[in-house]
Formats: sequence, structure tokens, C-alpha cells
Amino acid sequence: MNIIFSYKAWVLDFSSIICKAGYKKILNYARLKTGFLFYSLFHLYIHKGRPVSITVEPCNVCNLKCTECPSGQGNLSRKNGRMSFSVFNKIVEDIYPYCAYLNMYFQGEPLLNNHIFDFIKTASEKNIYTSLSTNAQLLDDEALQKIIDNKLDRIIISMDGATQEIYEKYRVSGSLELVKESVKKIILFKKQKQTSKPFVIVQFLVTRQNENQISEIKTFCKNSGVDMLTLKSIQLTNPEKESELLPSNQYFSRYKKSSDGKIILKKQIKYCWRSWSSAVITWDGNVLPCCFDKDAKHIMGNISEKNITEIFSEEKFHAFRKNAGSVKAHFGICKNCI
Repeated sequence: MNIIFSYKAWVLDFSSIICKAGYKKILNYARLKTGFLFYSLFHLYIHKGRPVSITVEPCNVCNLKCTECPSGQGNLSRKNGRMSFSVFNKIVEDIYPYCAYLNMYFQGEPLLNNHIFDFIKTASEKNIYTSLSTNAQLLDDEALQKIIDNKLDRIIISMDGATQEIYEKYRVSGSLELVKESVKKIILFKKQKQTSKPFVIVQFLVTRQNENQISEIKTFCKNSGVDMLTLKSIQLTNPEKESELLPSNQYFSRYKKSSDGKIILKKQIKYCWRSWSSAVITWDGNVLPCCFDKDAKHIMGNISEKNITEIFSEEKFHAFRKNAGSVKAHFGICKNCI
């Protein structure tokens, strides 16, 4: 659920996505969407196009220990590391003609990569819309100034509570005061520099512990000048065992109880647009079909061996798309996806 506080900022942000896309990227999106609709409606598989959206992983280590995060909990089965600038630059040089949207976060806290500001600058110079998600613990004045100066398009700041007691129930080891200060300062610095970028989103992960603080978060965001508040449903690793985190208000939950008492997804998908239109690249260059593949169990290839267009068009990726979807549940990562 998105609550927009500044429609002017939202319009400018949306316009920025369209303007940076240009007709070639829009045509690529249209080609992908048409093929996806044909597959969804007629089960006719025609996949033409290149990824319109790319997610890169600046690093897969974190400074917090969030309860449902495999990175923060140290549960990732793959190696820890940080993406080098050479790897990132190779990705950007490959994708900039057709990729409209670049997410610079996957697992871990992106600001733990010392090259993150160079990442933002490099992608912005290639006219790619850039987005960054952070827990805001490292957003000091210098970092905030660099984010604005290097023209980041969108920043998502996690704030999962209106009081420190509630906030740290999920964001273990985090400081709510640091988050609040970061939000206020980035709004202030934007005004001082007379810029609309980045579009500032506060993301509130709704749990049973914090759902009664939503009104307080709304008030804080509105008074602080935040552009948008996102109330996000929590994804659980094991819904049956961790149901105490699920909000009592079903509107904010992605799960429900079945007739036999099991915790199941409220909504399931048969065909997966995400794997059809996008890809994820880990810090070491492995290309994945989906951001739910946190342990990189479904590696489609590595950018050190082939470019992303080649990997995106290989039979292995086609086979994944044909079988992806929570209704089919052919892959384990799809079983907990909406």
C-alpha cells in the first residue's frame, strides 16, 4: 500500500522514469509485455526482448540483524563479498541501451560498499533510473550529500516502528533516531540544493508488533516532507512457525489461514512477470532470475563469461520462466512468492 504525500514529486519521479527510458527502452518493455500476455492468455511462449529492470547486489553483508533477513541473520549459504567497481561498470556498459530501471540493493546494506556513490554516478551518467534501499544507519551528512550530488533518482528508507522499542524488535541493533535524522536531513538538503531528487520513500514493514503505530508513521512522514510512505507486507521464511509476526489486520498480510488451519499465501500467481522482464546480479556477477533466490540456487550464468543479453536469452532462462509461479510451485523460491 502506497500513501503519496507529494503528488508533484510523484509526477516528477514518474516523468523521470519515462524520460530516461526513451523510445527504445519503451519499445523493449512493450515487446516483453506483449509476449508475456500471449503466454498468460494463450500459453504461447514467445519471449523477445532484454531485461527492462536489473537488480544488482552491491554487497551481501549487513550492519543489522533483522529477524527475517538471511543476510543479517548470517544464514546465506553463499560467500559474503562486495561488488567491485569493474564488475558494476561492466554491467552498466552492457545494459544501458535497453534497461530502464536499476535497483542497487538485493541482500545486505548497499552503503557498506565503498563504491556505492560511484555506482550511482556511473548509472546516472548512462541515463538509467536508479533506486537504492537502505536501513539508514550509515546515512551521515557526507553520504546524503553524495547521494544527491550523484543524482540518485529514488531512495527507500526502512523505518519499521515509531518508537525505538518497537523498531528494534525487527531491526535488531538499529537506531530509530538515526533513521529519523536521515529522513529529515535528506529533505533539508534537497531543498537547499533545489532539487526534486531523490524521490524519498519511507518503507514500513507491517508486523503484529508495529501495526498499531501506522498512524504515527503517517504523521511523521507527512510532517517531515517525505514523498511517499509504503506499507509493506512481511515475507516469512517459515509462515507456519513464525505466524506471531503476521499482522492481525489481514489487509497488511500476504498470508491467510486455510480451511485446515495452515498458513498459506492469500494470492498466488500462475505466470511470473518478474522472471520474464528482469534479472538479479549478485556481487560476484552471477545472474539470477528472481530476487526471491536469495541463496543463488538458480544461477543462469555469470557476466564474466557472457553478457546479460545472451544469458537472458538462453534455454536455461526460458525453461525457468515457463515453470515459474507460486501456483505451479515447481521451484522452492516460488512457493512463498506473490
